[in-house]
Amino acid sequence: MKHLAWIPIMLALFACRTLPPVSPQNADSAAGVATVRLKTPIGPNEYADEIYFINLDEAKNYKTTKFLKSTYFNGSRVYMLNAAPGRYAIVGFKDLLASNNRKQVRYTFFSLQSIKKTEFTIEAGKVNYLGIVDLRTNSTRIMPADEHAQYYADRIASSASQVWGESGVLESGARMLIFGDAISVVQDVTIVDRSEPVVNEMQADVADDWAGTPWETMLKSP
Repeated sequence: MKHLAWIPIMLALFACRTLPPVSPQNADSAAGVATVRLKTPIGPNEYADEIYFINLDEAKNYKTTKFLKSTYFNGSRVYMLNAAPGRYAIVGFKDLLASNNRKQVRYTFFSLQSIKKTEFTIEAGKVNYLGIVDLRTNSTRIMPADEHAQYYADRIASSASQVWGESGVLESGARMLIFGDAISVVQDVTIVDRSEPVVNEMQADVADDWAGTPWETMLKSP
């Protein structure tokens, strides 16, 4: 009977999951999973819910008019499903800021130096673990701070207000930040952690996220 007591708890956990919105297209379908984390000095860490990628095989000097976005997220994990094999990099991401009983979209874009740090490869028929991308909390700069950050901000978040000041200090655009629906900022990547402990933990989380879905079979492949 003690074992039966866990059943409602497990059912509740599975009910809270966000399930993959698409199925694998074929046996060679690939997936990428990443966590983009902003460590905050006070309060809980903040995580991306949508990531923007570029295919480096199609880009010139890390610029391309064709950017890709992640498929969905669950918890702190963001998924890129049915991704074509190739070399990629992350150019930015989106998350939600909740304050004063309202939500505001925040778009964050990376400098060229940070984009280079996030490079990864997608291999066909595999789950590709991209690791944890950590951001520096005190490096938010006014836009345009970098040619590449501005380039992708113009194409992905052209309607967002770009109002953050040096080192995170709000400048004259603060009213737009407080009352606008979307803002755009720049952050620096400090480290991309793809160490064995990080990957092992991601593998366990992905197994929970995909349990009972068509993507689960990919985890059982040799």
